[in-house]
Amino acid sequence: MGYKDKKLLYHMTDIRNLDSILNNGLKPRADVEQFVDIADPDIVAARGKFELDQCVPFHFYAPTPFAGRVQLAHPETSFVFITVRRAVAESNGWLIVPNHPLDNSKPETTSYTAGFERIDWSRMQQRDYKDPASKKACMAECLAPGVVPNRKFSSFFVKDEADREIVQKLLTASSLTRHINICRGMFVGGGDEP
Repeated sequence: MGYKDKKLLYHMTDIRNLDSILNNGLKPRADVEQFVDIADPDIVAARGKFELDQCVPFHFYAPTPFAGRVQLAHPETSFVFITVRRAVAESNGWLIVPNHPLDNSKPETTSYTAGFERIDWSRMQQRDYKDPASKKACMAECLAPGVVPNRKFSSFFVKDEADREIVQKLLTASSLTRHINICRGMFVGGGDEP
């Protein structure tokens, strides 16, 4: 199945942020006071300049260049992917940046429907990070304008059983029932993605 036809959006975070996220929702960076930050400070500053920090970013597949770079920079950290169904994003008026949001002088944000059609899905499918056009397509984002409450979460992806147990305990404590997938392929060094 190609990336265009998949059903989920993915947001990666440090697993230590999950307790707060489950209790308070997944908040835009501008609204979060205390959290374990995994992003590059220069990229954070650039996103803030365009008010992209007012939205929660999701990607259209999990092992993006961003996810790989962050995991390589933090090899001892456990990460979790939080998923939301694309249909939820579309019906709630989320926005799309059809390529890397910092590729141009100003990011191009569009409606979900218009942005979805503007994404270069064939370049994304190539996942050739040495080809600038493919890499830019892989960094397309879906932006949730405001807090994403936990009831909109579809499932979670982790790299191993130990992380699954952590997430399960947090879900139980939050009275939330969601499927937790162990998928090594979505994490650096884990093999092929699903």
